[in-house]
Amino acid sequence: MPSGFSAHLLADRESSGAKIFMTLCTQCHGLPDPKSHSAQEWPAVVVRMIEKMQRQALYKSIKPPKNEDVDQIIAYLALHGLKGDPAPL
Repeated sequence: MPSGFSAHLLADRESSGAKIFMTLCTQCHGLPDPKSHSAQEWPAVVVRMIEKMQRQALYKSIKPPKNEDVDQIIAYLALHGLKGDPAPL
């Protein structure tokens, strides 16, 4: 799990996408660096995290996002994510 990226370092941190990202994603873990994944990778990562949130919401006080919030998070992360393909492992 990400240990936490400082919110004050986020690009365009006053945008609605950044605010939703900061609020929802920190319910379970520290704020990830948008550059930890590429624009192409972020949608799958977000969907995986939403699925985990939905399972955990049954027994923890986690609020899964609305579909429009998910769309804004993905758009924000795609815009500010790692440019190009990630380096091979």
